[in-house]
Amino acid sequence: MDEVAAVTGDPQRQHHPVTWNELLPELQGNIMDRLDPNDRATVRCVDKTTAARFRKPEHVTIHLSQPVAAQVFAAHWLAPGAIHGLTLERWQQLLCLVAASGSVANLQTALDEMCPLTYEAFEAAAAKGHLASCQRLLDAGCLLENDG
Repeated sequence: MDEVAAVTGDPQRQHHPVTWNELLPELQGNIMDRLDPNDRATVRCVDKTTAARFRKPEHVTIHLSQPVAAQVFAAHWLAPGAIHGLTLERWQQLLCLVAASGSVANLQTALDEMCPLTYEAFEAAAAKGHLASCQRLLDAGCLLENDG
Protein backbone atom coordinates (compact mmCIF):
# COMPACT_ATOMS: atom_id res chain seq x y z
CA MET A 1 0.00 0.00 0.00
CA ASP A 2 1.48 3.36 -0.95
CA GLU A 3 1.50 6.46 1.28
CA VAL A 4 -1.63 8.01 -0.24
CA ALA A 5 -3.63 4.84 0.30
CA ALA A 6 -2.29 4.61 3.86
CA VAL A 7 -3.41 8.11 4.91
CA THR A 8 -6.81 7.93 3.22
CA GLY A 9 -7.65 4.35 4.12
CA ASP A 10 -8.47 3.68 0.45
CA PRO A 11 -6.27 0.89 -1.00
CA GLN A 12 -7.44 1.79 -4.54
CA ARG A 13 -6.21 5.36 -4.29
CA GLN A 14 -2.62 5.87 -5.37
CA HIS A 15 -0.41 8.79 -6.33
CA HIS A 16 -3.01 11.56 -6.17
CA PRO A 17 -2.93 14.68 -4.02
CA VAL A 18 -4.79 14.21 -0.75
CA THR A 19 -7.16 16.83 0.60
CA TRP A 20 -7.83 17.43 4.29
CA ASN A 21 -11.21 15.67 4.20
CA GLU A 22 -9.71 12.57 2.63
CA LEU A 23 -7.37 12.01 5.57
CA LEU A 24 -8.32 9.42 8.14
CA PRO A 25 -9.98 11.04 11.17
CA GLU A 26 -7.16 9.75 13.39
CA LEU A 27 -4.58 11.48 11.19
CA GLN A 28 -6.59 14.71 11.24
CA GLY A 29 -6.63 14.48 15.03
CA ASN A 30 -2.87 13.88 15.18
CA ILE A 31 -2.25 16.91 12.98
CA MET A 32 -4.53 19.08 15.11
CA ASP A 33 -2.76 17.93 18.29
CA ARG A 34 0.57 19.14 16.90
CA LEU A 35 -0.62 22.58 15.84
CA ASP A 36 -0.23 25.76 17.83
CA PRO A 37 -3.49 26.40 19.72
CA ASN A 38 -4.36 29.47 17.65
CA ASP A 39 -3.72 27.58 14.41
CA ARG A 40 -6.10 24.82 15.57
CA ALA A 41 -8.93 27.31 15.74
CA THR A 42 -8.25 28.50 12.21
CA VAL A 43 -8.19 24.98 10.74
CA ARG A 44 -11.82 24.73 11.76
CA CYS A 45 -12.55 27.26 9.01
CA VAL A 46 -11.71 24.68 6.33
CA ASP A 47 -15.32 23.52 6.12
CA LYS A 48 -18.41 22.64 8.15
CA THR A 49 -17.34 19.02 8.62
CA THR A 50 -14.03 20.06 10.15
CA ALA A 51 -15.74 22.67 12.33
CA ALA A 52 -18.19 20.04 13.61
CA ARG A 53 -15.45 17.48 14.26
CA PHE A 54 -13.19 19.87 16.18
CA ARG A 55 -15.49 21.84 18.47
CA LYS A 56 -13.94 21.32 21.91
CA PRO A 57 -12.67 24.41 23.75
CA GLU A 58 -9.06 23.61 22.84
CA HIS A 59 -10.07 23.70 19.16
CA VAL A 60 -12.10 26.90 19.18
CA THR A 61 -10.32 29.25 21.58
CA ILE A 62 -8.03 31.91 20.16
CA HIS A 63 -5.60 33.48 22.60
CA LEU A 64 -5.04 37.08 21.56
CA SER A 65 -1.88 37.29 23.67
CA GLN A 66 -0.32 34.75 21.29
CA PRO A 67 0.35 35.24 17.57
CA VAL A 68 -2.76 34.94 15.42
CA ALA A 69 -2.68 34.82 11.63
CA ALA A 70 -3.14 38.40 10.43
CA GLN A 71 -5.93 37.49 8.01
CA VAL A 72 -7.86 35.70 10.77
CA PHE A 73 -7.43 38.61 13.17
CA ALA A 74 -8.50 41.13 10.53
CA ALA A 75 -11.47 39.02 9.41
CA HIS A 76 -12.82 39.02 12.95
CA TRP A 77 -11.99 42.52 14.15
CA LEU A 78 -12.70 44.32 10.88
CA ALA A 79 -16.07 42.63 10.46
CA PRO A 80 -18.97 45.10 10.59
CA GLY A 81 -19.94 45.79 14.17
CA ALA A 82 -17.13 43.73 15.73
CA ILE A 83 -15.52 46.64 17.52
CA HIS A 84 -18.43 48.96 18.12
CA GLY A 85 -19.67 47.07 21.17
CA LEU A 86 -16.34 47.30 22.99
CA THR A 87 -16.04 49.57 25.98
CA LEU A 88 -12.94 51.72 26.34
CA GLU A 89 -11.64 49.26 28.92
CA ARG A 90 -12.14 46.33 26.51
CA TRP A 91 -10.41 48.29 23.71
CA GLN A 92 -7.43 48.85 25.96
CA GLN A 93 -7.40 45.21 26.99
CA LEU A 94 -7.50 44.16 23.34
CA LEU A 95 -4.61 46.45 22.49
CA CYS A 96 -2.55 45.08 25.40
CA LEU A 97 -3.18 41.48 24.34
CA VAL A 98 -2.29 42.18 20.72
CA ALA A 99 0.83 44.11 21.72
CA ALA A 100 1.88 41.19 23.94
CA SER A 101 1.45 38.77 21.03
CA GLY A 102 4.25 40.40 19.06
CA SER A 103 2.20 40.53 15.86
CA VAL A 104 2.93 43.93 14.35
CA ALA A 105 0.39 43.30 11.57
CA ASN A 106 -2.40 42.69 14.10
CA LEU A 107 -1.24 45.64 16.17
CA GLN A 108 -1.48 47.80 13.06
CA THR A 109 -5.01 46.51 12.43
CA ALA A 110 -5.99 47.51 15.97
CA LEU A 111 -4.34 50.91 15.58
CA ASP A 112 -6.07 51.45 12.22
CA GLU A 113 -9.39 50.94 13.96
CA MET A 114 -8.61 53.87 16.26
CA CYS A 115 -7.80 51.72 19.25
CA PRO A 116 -6.73 54.20 21.96
CA LEU A 117 -3.06 54.04 22.87
CA THR A 118 -2.09 53.33 26.44
CA TYR A 119 1.12 52.97 28.35
CA GLU A 120 -0.09 49.50 29.37
CA ALA A 121 0.01 48.36 25.73
CA PHE A 122 3.64 49.43 25.46
CA GLU A 123 4.36 47.75 28.79
CA ALA A 124 2.72 44.49 27.59
CA ALA A 125 4.82 44.42 24.42
CA ALA A 126 8.01 45.27 26.32
CA ALA A 127 7.36 42.62 28.97
CA LYS A 128 7.31 39.97 26.24
CA GLY A 129 10.39 41.42 24.53
CA HIS A 130 8.59 42.44 21.33
CA LEU A 131 10.77 45.31 20.16
CA ALA A 132 8.97 45.73 16.82
CA SER A 133 5.61 46.10 18.59
CA CYS A 134 7.14 48.61 21.02
CA GLN A 135 8.53 50.60 18.10
CA ARG A 136 5.18 50.56 16.29
CA LEU A 137 3.41 51.83 19.41
CA LEU A 138 5.98 54.59 19.84
CA ASP A 139 5.63 55.55 16.18
CA ALA A 140 1.86 55.80 16.73
CA GLY A 141 2.37 58.19 19.65
CA CYS A 142 2.18 55.88 22.64
CA LEU A 143 3.49 57.40 25.86
CA LEU A 144 6.48 55.88 27.64
CA GLU A 145 5.10 56.46 31.10
CA ASN A 146 1.78 56.05 32.79
CA ASP A 147 -0.01 59.40 32.86
CA GLY A 148 -2.44 58.59 35.60
